Amino acid sequence: MAKEWQVNEDKAWFKKWWPEKCPKNMEFEKISLGEFFEGQRRKYANDNMMWFLHSWMTYDEAGKAMDSLATALSNLGLKKGDVCALLLPNSFQSKFR
Repeated sequence: MAKEWQVNEDKAWFKKWWPEKCPKNMEFEKISLGEFFEGQRRKYANDNMMWFLHSWMTYDEAGKAMDSLATALSNLGLKKGDVCALLLPNSFQSKFR
């Protein structure tokens, strides 16, 4: 793993509380959040991803909702590099594989 992505293992929480068998740093693929989600969406399309507003949403349903939001923002004139803020409920339950 690239040095800039590693957490300094001399941190106090690693020395005092960190479980012995739990790695302090992990190898991971350097991809965007969007790329990560699309991979999960393809792999687990029909699996439940999150419980929100009293119902389950699958990975594919969540992806379609995100695609719809992206289209709506684009139709409003937002483009890559623009800044946009979203106000969303503070609590929802999700599970990522």
